[in-house]
Amino acid sequence: TVAGIIVIMTVAWPQLLLSAVSLGLLIATAVSSSQSKSLALYVFLPITFVFSAGSALLERKFHKSSDGGNNNSGLVLLIDNGMRPSAASSLLVIAPSISLLILLFVRLLAIDHFVTVPEALDFGPKNGDPNDPNIAFEPELNSFGHCIQGFIACFLAYPAVGGVLSRLCRKQPEPRVWFLVFAEIAAFAFTFYPLYNFVKRTMKNADTFATSSYMNNGCEWAMGGIAGIALGVFVSSFTKIRIASAPKETNQASDGSESVEAYPFGKVVDYSNGVPWVTRIFIGMARLIGIFFLNSIF
Repeated sequence: TVAGIIVIMTVAWPQLLLSAVSLGLLIATAVSSSQSKSLALYVFLPITFVFSAGSALLERKFHKSSDGGNNNSGLVLLIDNGMRPSAASSLLVIAPSISLLILLFVRLLAIDHFVTVPEALDFGPKNGDPNDPNIAFEPELNSFGHCIQGFIACFLAYPAVGGVLSRLCRKQPEPRVWFLVFAEIAAFAFTFYPLYNFVKRTMKNADTFATSSYMNNGCEWAMGGIAGIALGVFVSSFTKIRIASAPKETNQASDGSESVEAYPFGKVVDYSNGVPWVTRIFIGMARLIGIFFLNSIF
């Protein structure tokens, strides 16, 4: 039930979900009396809240342009649908990333059972060893590497991101299709780390999985993922505003109809004619990673 609610909110109201989760965690951290608080919480939570709340305000402005039954309603609907992540990206990348963070924060709240310190992102003794801490975002390269992978996976899951990046330094309205393909494959491929981490820890630490390093490593990846989602929805909302406010003739095909080609969408399916079948096999293989990632979370 919880998984279903998260998936629905991820698709329908991502700004609301992100704003509520990030603001709630930030307030809980701020009012805590603990003397050891993770700097990562004061970095990622404000970033997530600011960009998700900013996206919500932009969305409100965008949808106002369709109020009153004016002639822009069809255009607004077309842009809105085109900027939404694909069903595969929502189900296999974005929803499980948010779910992973929520699950790990629930795990952090089991203070008495696991001897955790939630404000410090301390998951308690690793594998039951009191001399081996299980803390996320320690000052080491691996921590930042995990975070960056999560950010890339979720950020590139948004079609506006791939669409804008694929048109940089390009005068034509059409995107570089190869870049759209690269962005989609990368979004799914970068979910490999939490999947690998899950399989590795279930094989090596099956009896102590709940106290294994899957917790801190997964938290680092998920925090980066949440920041990527927040920035992704903001870029999407900002791009919608730019397109909707452009002169109408720039949003039309040669026959006068509203043209998808005029918009900075990043869904490969919109340009499927330019994607060879071999490339589609690689996209399918990348999505398979996402399927396994989803199964590892739920």
